[in-house]
Amino acid sequence: MKNFLFVMRRPPHEGTAVRESLDMLMTVAAFDQPVRVLFLDDGVFALKAGQRPDVLGLKPVEPLLAALDFYGVEGLWVEEESLVQRGLRPEGLALPVRGIRRAEVAGFVAGADVVVNG
Repeated sequence: MKNFLFVMRRPPHEGTAVRESLDMLMTVAAFDQPVRVLFLDDGVFALKAGQRPDVLGLKPVEPLLAALDFYGVEGLWVEEESLVQRGLRPEGLALPVRGIRRAEVAGFVAGADVVVNG
């Protein structure tokens, strides 16, 4: 078995990259592979609670994120500095996440066998 880490760096409604990464992530997890997700940079916006992308004719990513637990995803992680820089707080997020400091990210990524950037 390989340990997968999906790194989400893009905002949720900028093209299809985030949705495609989440689809790939769920496919990998459905085959009982260990999967973790790290949100950093503008990717932290995918976690913001109360988004209404349907007003713009876009599909929400929140239901996909909520389904990750069903697929056995081992954990959702967020870079704390990315949250602060974008004015977000853990209590304003749609899902519970674990925080990680920027200085720890390189070691976190190095612990994965396969890294997928989304």
